[in-house]
Parts: sequence; C-alpha cells; structure tokens
Amino acid sequence: MTPPQWTCFYINSIRSLASLAMFYVTFILWAAISLPLLLGPKRWLWKSVLLGSRYLMFIIKCLGITVQVRGTENIPALGGCILAMKHQSSMETLLLLHLLRRKPVFVMKRELMWLPLFGWFAKKVDMIGLKQGERRPKAVQKFFNKVKKIMDAERMMVVFPEGERRPIGAEPHYRRGVSHIYHKLGVTVIPVALNTGFFWPRHPLRIHPGKAIVEFLPAIAPGLNQKDFQKALVKSIEEGSDRLALETLLSPNPPPLPKLGQSYAEKLISTTTSPISTC
Repeated sequence: MTPPQWTCFYINSIRSLASLAMFYVTFILWAAISLPLLLGPKRWLWKSVLLGSRYLMFIIKCLGITVQVRGTENIPALGGCILAMKHQSSMETLLLLHLLRRKPVFVMKRELMWLPLFGWFAKKVDMIGLKQGERRPKAVQKFFNKVKKIMDAERMMVVFPEGERRPIGAEPHYRRGVSHIYHKLGVTVIPVALNTGFFWPRHPLRIHPGKAIVEFLPAIAPGLNQKDFQKALVKSIEEGSDRLALETLLSPNPPPLPKLGQSYAEKLISTTTSPISTC
C-alpha cells in the first residue's frame, strides 16, 4: 500500500478497535445486568434484549454507519413467516432485533448455543440451534416441530440460507434448508438483501462509515415446488444484493474493498467509469 493508504488503514483500525471495544464492553455489562432475568418470565428478558440492541445500534451509528431500511411493506402484518436473509456481517442480527417487534426467532449454528451468556440468553428467548448437515430423522423432525410451533404463534423466523457470513465477492453458497421448510410447512418466505458487508465485514479492522441498507423483497408465497422455490430465492436475494452493492460502489465515497471483492466490483460497474477505492 502507498503511504496515504497506510494512513487510511491505521485511522480506520484505531477507530474500529475503539468502537469494537465499546461494543463488547457494552455487551458484557448488559449480559451481567440481564443475567438474573434468566430466572424470570421470558418477556422480561425480551425487553432487556430489545433495549440492549437499541444501545448497540447507537454504537454502530457512532462508527459512522447509518442504516436505511426498505421494503417493510413486504412484511406481512399478521401470520408467521420466514425471513431468508443474506449474511455478510454481524450487524444483521442487531438490525433485526432493533427493527422487528414480533420477537423474531433466529436459526443459528448449534455451537453458538453452547457459549456462556450468549447461549443461555438465546435459549431463553427461543432461538434455535441447528447442526449444519443434520440428517438424523428424529433431529430433523424435532426441528420441524419447533418451526411449526413458531409459525402457529405468528412469529417471524430468521434464516441465513448460506449458513455463514459471506465476504463481498464470494460465490453464493445456498443450502436447501429453507426450501425444505417452505415445502413441508407451506410458509411464506421473504427474501432479504443487504450491503452490510461493505461496512462491517468479518475482518474487525476494516469497519468503514457509510450507508448500510437492508431491503425486504417481495414475498415468495407457498405453492412452488422445491426446485423452483430455490431458484426464485437465490435469484431474488442475489439480484437484490447486487443492486445494493452497485448503489454503494457508485456512491461518492465507496468503502474500500479487499482483493476478493475487486473483480466482483469491477463486474458490477463495468458499464461506468466510477473509480473504486482500494485502501
């Protein structure tokens, strides 16, 4: 990197470390204060979770990241549904807890449920831990029973179809778990596109200011076969996320991209002459 790029890197790193330290200290303090709520009614802990997510969103704002939400009209006012969401950053969970007031249920890696504090709180508020690739009939049936209970209670369930965070530019890697739920239970699925990976990627020293966008796309109603549903889901999320990525890249001060994202960015803006930062 050139000297200006090194300067940019160090400034971003210092700001990111300071903000992340505040973020995790806040989480630890919140967890300590909320620990006794594990012994009380579930609604008490939910109130604490929503309050904590609101404060953590304030810290994200202190990082210079603003959040814009689009397509909320695509979320059904009543009834259970599944939000099938692109996963690029740690921001998504906080954003949904902050935005959705119907006590969303997240499907997450089972290993996360074993973590002290985080796992305890997740179990208390009905989050679902799932082992990737689980095929044992009893375990699969137990999972579907939980999902049906959530849908019957008219709650929203959040699923990351790719199973893990994917960096900007990575090839899509969609699993078929959502399509199995859709087919077996006949539920409405709402694809969700976003661009959060530009601003809070997996590398904690590359947090950058800018406008993070979360867009709820038109729902996929029950009735498709699994193959057609899978195609429709991937097409909706990927095209939506590409559109948001292009909007970000063509903004006045686009976030810098690591090497992996360069070819992806060049492909998206191949019809323009706008420069891409490589800091």
